Amino acid sequence: LEPQFWDAAGAVAAVAAARAQADAVIVLLHWGYEDEPRPDPAQVRMGQSLLAAGADLVVGHHPHVVQPVVADGGGVVAYSLGNFVFDQPHEGLALLAEFDGAGLRGVQLLPVQAGVRPRLLSPAEAEPLLARVLPPPRLGFACDGAGCVPSERPAGGVSGRFSSGQIDLTGDGVPEVVQLVGEGVTVY
Repeated sequence: LEPQFWDAAGAVAAVAAARAQADAVIVLLHWGYEDEPRPDPAQVRMGQSLLAAGADLVVGHHPHVVQPVVADGGGVVAYSLGNFVFDQPHEGLALLAEFDGAGLRGVQLLPVQAGVRPRLLSPAEAEPLLARVLPPPRLGFACDGAGCVPSERPAGGVSGRFSSGQIDLTGDGVPEVVQLVGEGVTVY
């Protein structure tokens, strides 16, 4: 939506109030311009303001294309996840966010081919999308009480239709293995 329709002060106050009562705060926003691959300056300002107010994760939707994902301050902003189940065959992202008693511990990006039956993209298929929205190191963010930083995906094995390797989702220094097993995703 256009910035003139936002109640920025109200949104920031609501996030600050939620932060005082919750272990984690996730904000979902309908914002941005359709088919625009970059967030506009108003989205960037709003994302920074929401993180400063205490949001752990800000997730946007509306543009129908994936926009960048950034670690900013103490949290992560995914400006637009693109499409998922939709009649436009664009790419999209699913997010795997890990939380514990200390709050947000990690975010992994799972590239998908949107459509009537979305599917996970292989690493080779996902490379152009990931290069555009998240320069290396990529595929996730590790978070601790001080903030979130991009987390590199070490080389990993192959399981079924995609290879995901390992990533430290909890921030404890020990990478978890993420694999597609049958029709489900296993994290261990």
